[in-house]
Amino acid sequence: MTDVRTTLAPFRVDDAAFDDWIDLKADTIENELPAPGALPGPAALLGGLVEEAATIGPLVGDRRVEIQLIVADDPPGPGYVLIVRPRGNPALPGLTTGWTHLTYPEPDDEPRDALWRYLTTICDQANQLLTDTRKVLP
Repeated sequence: MTDVRTTLAPFRVDDAAFDDWIDLKADTIENELPAPGALPGPAALLGGLVEEAATIGPLVGDRRVEIQLIVADDPPGPGYVLIVRPRGNPALPGLTTGWTHLTYPEPDDEPRDALWRYLTTICDQANQLLTDTRKVLP
């Protein structure tokens, strides 16, 4: 077992990579943010954004672990289960937050600010798992 409290770097949003990513998405970001009634579904949209952010670079952390969102737009959704697991080992158990109901940005929120809040919330949730002294990763 790995003592996750002392050996893994925390997850965070890289400011410069986030700004570059937002510049690339400037024409589409408003339509990619979770919203009630959005298609393919608000939780699915969030899952896609988190996956893209982890792949492209704004969402960073220790390369030995990864964040996975299991999203659901059907009841009890929209929402997600966040899992931190060893990278490249989907069969190994991970740490989870359990079910999180999806929240939406306020109508007057800037898309950039809303996306920043989503990503930092995901990082905060993952980091709470990494610092929980009762939990360990294989």
